[in-house]
Amino acid sequence: MENPMISVCIPTYNRAMHIGDTLNSILKQTFGDFEIIVIDNHSDDDTEEIITSFQDNRIRFLRNDWNVGAARNANRCMMEFKGKYIKFLHSDDVFIADDALQKMYHAASKHPQAALITCGYRFGESHVLTVPFDLLRPKGFSTVRQAMNIHSFGLPSEWMIRGDALSYTGLSIDSPIGDVDLVMKLVYYFDSCAVSDLLVEHRFYGDNDTGAAAKMNGWEFMRFRALRELPFSDQLSGGMKAILSSFLHMSLMSKIKDAILNENYHLAIQGILDLLKTDPHLHEFKGEDRERVLQLLLDRLIYRKTPGEIIDYMGRQHFSKPYRDFFEYGLAFNYQIYQLADKLKLSGKKICVIGTGRLMEMFLKAFPGLKDRIDSIVEFSHLLTLDFSKNFFILASDSALCTHRYEMIRAGLIEGEHFLPILELI
Repeated sequence: MENPMISVCIPTYNRAMHIGDTLNSILKQTFGDFEIIVIDNHSDDDTEEIITSFQDNRIRFLRNDWNVGAARNANRCMMEFKGKYIKFLHSDDVFIADDALQKMYHAASKHPQAALITCGYRFGESHVLTVPFDLLRPKGFSTVRQAMNIHSFGLPSEWMIRGDALSYTGLSIDSPIGDVDLVMKLVYYFDSCAVSDLLVEHRFYGDNDTGAAAKMNGWEFMRFRALRELPFSDQLSGGMKAILSSFLHMSLMSKIKDAILNENYHLAIQGILDLLKTDPHLHEFKGEDRERVLQLLLDRLIYRKTPGEIIDYMGRQHFSKPYRDFFEYGLAFNYQIYQLADKLKLSGKKICVIGTGRLMEMFLKAFPGLKDRIDSIVEFSHLLTLDFSKNFFILASDSALCTHRYEMIRAGLIEGEHFLPILELI
């Protein structure tokens, strides 16, 4: 096809057992204005035979003369596209809805300013990740922060990219974290739109990228490396850099804590070394010395202190309040709340806490210095009844975190400027 609307790009390597299902799920789509670009990264199984057995002139098959690596293979797909949009689908993933391309194209047409369209997805039959309704996210730092959590934008198989955006972002960097780098650049420079429908299924195998990253505990490590590569890094303040790193710190710290409690000290040590050696923003945390507390934690693990002694130390140390709160309350509070008092002094706003249960009570206990700034504690009501000119909102209930957060974004409110979820790891 000369000028298809969508180029479905499938970088593949040794996927003879699965790529047939991937291709069939594309060819069943009700939206027909697409081409399929399959680039085989020099497989040594029957991948080529499976692909060439499909007799459809919309399929273009290319094979690398040698294995160029996953990132370069994905980049070659993007260099070969002819459509207006690039839709990735990994060669062991499938569309689970016949109208997947139609729904994503509809979202792209409705929101032409969005350079990235994502969709709901699942791992296997049970682990489903999506948003409660279609959601347009504004470009900029707040959305980059959301991208620190892989669940916010999914993996490449959930992405459809407007082709002309690549002239701003460039291709993926030549690294295992090239996809992470690309999505953070896209959402910094352009709006993005999430389609709430469940459209993609990931097949989870130990030897694919998804399985390998999970097996090596590698999601946080990969994202720390991506932070070093961001072209707009010099435009971010030290506080912004700390906000990006904080999510990864608490995500790793939750695994470190579990490893300590289960006496898997080698895993805890690996996590601490990831924080010490790979976070480019380790010294950007205002009023904290995370390097010191991590070194002292490492010493206690090396000298085989008991789990109880280590947990007790982390709940008492004074080098990092976010770490201390995590071990004391069992919750990772949103890092930006620790800087909220200074922010409110400048704006003159009061705090309205949305939620009246356990999370609200823990918030009040953990942040006594914010109590005089609290104007009200309420259950959620309609957005129109909330006064964002006078109040800053803390989302402190399960429903606020799961749904109301997205309602606020949909209304054009910015996370970090108008409201904050109480928890870091959502």
